[in-house]
Amino acid sequence: MRLTTEEKAYQVARARAELKLAYAFSRAHSRLAVWAEGAYGAQGATISGVYREHFPQPVKERLRRLASMVSERLAYSRSAWRQAGKRQSTWQRLRQNIIRAYGRGFYG
Repeated sequence: MRLTTEEKAYQVARARAELKLAYAFSRAHSRLAVWAEGAYGAQGATISGVYREHFPQPVKERLRRLASMVSERLAYSRSAWRQAGKRQSTWQRLRQNIIRAYGRGFYG
C-alpha cells in the first residue's frame, strides 16, 4: 500500500515526535538515577534498566519502566520512519539532530 504525501508527512512528524519522547524518557531516567544515588548511595552492582541493585523496589520499578519507554519510543520512531518510505541512515541523522537539540540521557 502506497502512502499519500500527507500520510508520509504525518509519519515523518510522528517519527520525530517519538524520538523527542524517547530522549525525554531517557533524560528522566538519568535524573532519577542521579537522585537515587544521592539518596541511597552509589555502591554495589549496576544493573541494566534499574541502575543499582540496592535501590528500593519502587525506585527500581520506575527506572525499569522509563528504560522500557525509551526502547518502545525508539522502535515506534523507526517504524514510522520506515512507513514514510525513509531510509535508516536518514533516521540516524534525525536521531543525532534530536540528541544535539535536546540531550541524550542514560539510554540511546
